[in-house]
Amino acid sequence: MRFAATHGKPNSPIAAIRSITGWVADKAPCYPHANIDWVFARIKHFAAAHGFEEIPDKGEVAGLWQRAYARWCKLRKKVSESGTKT
Repeated sequence: MRFAATHGKPNSPIAAIRSITGWVADKAPCYPHANIDWVFARIKHFAAAHGFEEIPDKGEVAGLWQRAYARWCKLRKKVSESGTKT
């Protein structure tokens, strides 16, 4: 997450939220192995350390992450199936 890069810029709270959602999407494959309570606590800590207190709540982050994981699984299956056809 790049909170430091977003701080002080126009619309920085929106940029911080986009940073969180982008990070969650990037970590989609980790979803089934992650402890959402721990991960959310770290996200909240980093956001607060950079002055961002209005972030998605834990349920929203979990939902974003779960949907990102579902998209990743679908894409993985599609790539796997396309690789077996000749």
